[in-house]
Amino acid sequence: MLSQEIRKNNCFLTEVSEQLEANPRGTKRALGYAGRNWYSQGANMRVNKTQSWAFASRDLFKATECEHCVRLSMAVKANVPSVLEKIEPFIEDLAKKLPIIQGNQRERIVFDQIKASLPDGDFVELEKPSTEETLETMSRLVPVIAQGYFVTAPQGYEWSGYADLLVLEGYDLTQLEDGKIAASKIGVVPDKPKYMPWDIKNSSEGDPKYQIQLAGYLDALQQLGMASDQPMGIVLSFTKGIVKYELEQSMALYRDALSKLVAILNQTTPQTITDDFVANWSCLKKSVCADIYCDYPRLCAKTFKENRVLELLPKMHHTHSPKLRAAGINNVSDLAGFEEAPAVDDLKSEFTERYWRAAKVMTVELDGQKALMSKIAGSPELPQPTSQDLFFDIEWFNPVDSTGEFIFMFGVVSADESFKAFIAETPEEELAKFDEFLNFGIERLSANPDMHIYHYHNPEPLKVAMLAKRYGGHRSADAEALIARMVDLRPVAMNAFTPGSGSYSIKSLETYYGADSKLNRDKLVSGGADAMYQFELFRVALAKGETAEAKAIMKVIFDYNRDDCLSTKLLNDWLRSLNFALADEVTVLP
Repeated sequence: MLSQEIRKNNCFLTEVSEQLEANPRGTKRALGYAGRNWYSQGANMRVNKTQSWAFASRDLFKATECEHCVRLSMAVKANVPSVLEKIEPFIEDLAKKLPIIQGNQRERIVFDQIKASLPDGDFVELEKPSTEETLETMSRLVPVIAQGYFVTAPQGYEWSGYADLLVLEGYDLTQLEDGKIAASKIGVVPDKPKYMPWDIKNSSEGDPKYQIQLAGYLDALQQLGMASDQPMGIVLSFTKGIVKYELEQSMALYRDALSKLVAILNQTTPQTITDDFVANWSCLKKSVCADIYCDYPRLCAKTFKENRVLELLPKMHHTHSPKLRAAGINNVSDLAGFEEAPAVDDLKSEFTERYWRAAKVMTVELDGQKALMSKIAGSPELPQPTSQDLFFDIEWFNPVDSTGEFIFMFGVVSADESFKAFIAETPEEELAKFDEFLNFGIERLSANPDMHIYHYHNPEPLKVAMLAKRYGGHRSADAEALIARMVDLRPVAMNAFTPGSGSYSIKSLETYYGADSKLNRDKLVSGGADAMYQFELFRVALAKGETAEAKAIMKVIFDYNRDDCLSTKLLNDWLRSLNFALADEVTVLP
């Protein structure tokens, strides 16, 4: 009976991809992304067993904002040789993305919390999900089902997806005072299955993309006649609560996204697609890479640079680049070609002036030279150096089950370039290591009240103040004394010059002050986000008792933090060496 109902409601029931058939839960663990960079099960466009396009929720997200992303996914999944060759150097290792790992951790935590809140048997997690197993479990009126699997054929194309949670009508999910998620009975349970889809995101807020995803599951339930009229929802990150979505609005978003996606799918088939179909090799603009979860962000970045897109300019507002293009200024070189800042309709002259100056120096760098445009005459303003000066950088980690960051490393380089780090291997050690850092800094300050602590950007003073507050005002006077001596070099650089690279990140600036000879960037972690991933590996190794492995991982983070501290010191030295003859002049560096 169930088998007949399945076939009646879904002609693609048996067309599950070989990847999912082989290892459905393992694939989900590898590809399941939660939070800012969320990827769903079967997230990519694919070609199914009938040699037709098949898609999932993420393709709907892409279609709403970035046709390039959809087209490229189609060409990749159709195995167009030239496209595969093009993207090969830019494939991301999703298994090493911390948001993926933490999204899966959050999912596991919520599953366990909901299960603990219900009587035995009222929470069922499907181990090898299929549509048959999903429907059979729903037919038993199980209050909460995890990992229900659905396949539908909207407008003739296969869609499939895993709902993190299916909640039976008459039940609801809530966040308790301690932040845990619980399920409880709130009303009458129907005689026949009526469910609402829920998803779990390691995110601090809702998003229309989540509505589109949920609406895909809702559409499947409606086709089966098993959808409740209750709102569907998202469980957010720890203590961030729950977001509920009304059905009509969510379905409207879903239908709009589906219409846009189908319009693209209809243009070609897996058998006829060529590399010409891709058309562009980057997202429309830089922000789309983050907002729509671009598959190949490094390819986009390379293409943006090759095409000299306007969004490369520092502090380019997203509403300004369309106005420049409307005026016939399509890229950085076009803008740099003007003898003076051009007049652009509906754009204040202060902005065109700033963008034009940045374009001048950026064009020099894009043409192969390192260059700065001065904003001042003379040298940047900095305090007098002392032998007690410190160059400070911290590392922190955001645990899934905590509301605050765990500060696990306080690193400092001295004026003689020696390095010291205070490392907390567990949250229980955080206060002790904070004390050690405060002792070290206060000792330096006592030796010379004119010393300063240099850092790049604002996390360091903010985190020091946060720690004093976290521990009930612990040594707040010492913390405030050190914060008062802190100097952020980022605004110093920003006020002194415009870099030809267009970026004020310290790693982008390093090329100007020749930091490579003293740093080991290529062999260490790539950035702060990767340091957090390395710390997650450290935590896992430590929990398993693999002390040698944990020690080796921490050494990598230690060396990375040393490089950050030393780079801050080298930047400080270089800034002091600058002496511009005039403002608004391009200086080519050796």
